[in-house]
Amino acid sequence: IQCTPCGPFWKAIACPCMIYGDTAQRLRDPNLPAEKNNTDCTEFAMNHVLFSLCFIDIMKHRADIRKRYNIPGTETKDCLVSCFCCSCALLQQDNELRMRQEK
Repeated sequence: IQCTPCGPFWKAIACPCMIYGDTAQRLRDPNLPAEKNNTDCTEFAMNHVLFSLCFIDIMKHRADIRKRYNIPGTETKDCLVSCFCCSCALLQQDNELRMRQEK
């Protein structure tokens, strides 16, 4: 999945907590619209700002998505991508869920 210079890309860069919250909602129930200020977004923001541990949340979602859709990969790769390229990992997860749930 590629990074494109519009829409969700800028959301992942400028406000990762929002795209994380949207993805979390889609993982729980793809039929419900994403809430503007959901608890996932708030918890992600707190982990990011206070502890710089947001990569752990991203890594967990990445693993959940891989398992749900039988996507090849490893927990080590999930950790590395989530840790060193948070925005890209968030964008990949968002795109993956959108694409699969639209089918």
